[in-house]
Amino acid sequence: MTSPSFCEPYSTIDTATLGKKALEFLTKLNLPRIHPHCESLLSNADQLAAFTKAVKPRHVYSGWDNLVTTVQYQTLPPLLAMGQLWMSLFAFYIAPLAFCYLLHAELTVRQATDEHHKRASKFGVWEFLIMTLGVYSALILCTDPMYVQEFGDSNAHRYGSVGLFIGVTMLSYLRMCRVTTVRGWDSQTSSLGNFRLMALLYVYISMQVFALNHVCVTLLWSPEESGLQPRATSEMDLPPYPAGLYYDTSNPLIASIVDAWPESSRTYDAQTSASAATPTSWTNTGDSRTGIPFLIHSTPPNQHYRVWVPVEDDEAVALDIAFPPTGEFDPTKPVYLILHGLNGGSNEEYVREFVTSRLSRGSTVAIMITRGLMNTPVFGNNVFHGARVSDVDVTAQRLKNVLQKSKTVLAGVGYSMGAIILSNYVARSGPNCYLDTAVAISGGLDMRGQLDFHRSMRLWQPMLASELREMILVKHRSKYEERLSKKQFRSLLRATSITEIDVNAVVNYNKDTFKDLEDYYTQMSAMGDYDSWSHSNGTDVAIGRIGDVSVPFCVIHALDDPLISWRTMGHNPTKLVQSSNGNGNDKTGKGKGNLVMLLTNSGGHVGWPLGSNPTNHNWSWMHNAAGDFVDGFTKVVQSKE
Repeated sequence: MTSPSFCEPYSTIDTATLGKKALEFLTKLNLPRIHPHCESLLSNADQLAAFTKAVKPRHVYSGWDNLVTTVQYQTLPPLLAMGQLWMSLFAFYIAPLAFCYLLHAELTVRQATDEHHKRASKFGVWEFLIMTLGVYSALILCTDPMYVQEFGDSNAHRYGSVGLFIGVTMLSYLRMCRVTTVRGWDSQTSSLGNFRLMALLYVYISMQVFALNHVCVTLLWSPEESGLQPRATSEMDLPPYPAGLYYDTSNPLIASIVDAWPESSRTYDAQTSASAATPTSWTNTGDSRTGIPFLIHSTPPNQHYRVWVPVEDDEAVALDIAFPPTGEFDPTKPVYLILHGLNGGSNEEYVREFVTSRLSRGSTVAIMITRGLMNTPVFGNNVFHGARVSDVDVTAQRLKNVLQKSKTVLAGVGYSMGAIILSNYVARSGPNCYLDTAVAISGGLDMRGQLDFHRSMRLWQPMLASELREMILVKHRSKYEERLSKKQFRSLLRATSITEIDVNAVVNYNKDTFKDLEDYYTQMSAMGDYDSWSHSNGTDVAIGRIGDVSVPFCVIHALDDPLISWRTMGHNPTKLVQSSNGNGNDKTGKGKGNLVMLLTNSGGHVGWPLGSNPTNHNWSWMHNAAGDFVDGFTKVVQSKE
């Protein structure tokens, strides 16, 4: 019988090319190259057969109605979300183009002679599609929070977008009144008939845009069945504070790091000449600044040497280690511990690029693979959830034990879900943090703010949920069927957002750990133990574990992030960076002003594209921002030795 892949040593690095110090580093880590369970697994044929055998589903839902309904849940919401997302991406261009086309068509008809009037009045289905897309796009420009935030809730935007909508509407109506032929059929439609048709069309489109931007009304979703209790709100999602760099100037270490941090690396602003490349001008919202980079950026894979870190629950997580092109380990350069995104690993494009950029500067990089991802096993029932920080703690400790003697800096960098976990770890561990510094990119500090972020649930999460649900069902179906009731498992099958998956795959699965969804988000958040999320008057003062941060910790977040709301950053970054539960400035005591927040007006989620052709720069802005912060810390620390 073939042994599982995790029972075979994995490395794309030829160890013969590694230098003496790199080999010593691996030797001192003293971590196995195969999963710790493999020895017992391979020595027991029955156990190996049971592990590799396909498990028959326990929960079977008979009947075509159940099957069809479940397929609808799994396919239609992602498809609708994708269509609405594409409309949102290009609405800025579609609406004015449709207006210009319809205006041109109207002027052409008015100027046509009698013998050409009939020919000029003809139009087909494609022209009707242009009208529909034009009206829909104009409505998005009026109501979508991303566009309101981008152009400001000002009279210029308000009157301009509304005027464009009225213009497209009137031109469409006039055009339809002049119809004489549609695909060859005579359709001398009355003005009243056209008005009714247009009114019906606009009511439908308006309802769709309203549902998209203001109320969480996911297709085929039952709040009672999913366990969610959404709170609809019509409030525009605009941050009450400006973008900028927030830090405590009274903390000498933080002030020194900021001084050593190049301004070009911490500024994402088209008006700032310090930047080598300006933000991509044709990406107009956080949606495009998120989606376009993932569509067009590409990075070659890195070479890794995989080891396994035993963690609690008798499990182990994979650690993919990459060395500089020289094949040597340089103790004077920072070593990075990377936490990837929700469905990712060491093969994520932006992780690859960060690794490549740091290797070129002589650093060694280790990527911790979340338990269960990249075809790694979970032997027990304790599958991944976002509130667990013990895996990071054990991994960081193993690395720090090797680096401590040489005083090599150990820096943590997290992206998206990895940033949420990293933030929580740094806050919870306080003076016992094994990292020397950390950077969280596009991750929330208080995920309870996501409970009201209905736009993300409607537009982005269905696509992410589809991929996550597939991973859960392929690898861990039997575990979830064992713990969940038949009704709860059906809700998991039909989950249309990450939030719904959190209810069924995390809260219901770990019912002894989490009381409800809010409790789960509370436990997974660095700011989860104080009530800033429920206040917007700016009077809240940071308390709780976020004040325990004892190492320089930088949070990089775009206020137009379409996946993780600005609300997860709290409501008063000025007071937040000054938070303290003690008087220490380092690991000798609890933190005092060790939090740095770099908030940009734009950038999207793990995006920040640069230049007219973003592929020339890929994700270089966020990687330079994170890497240069760590380099600044390293420079300051080494100058004091």
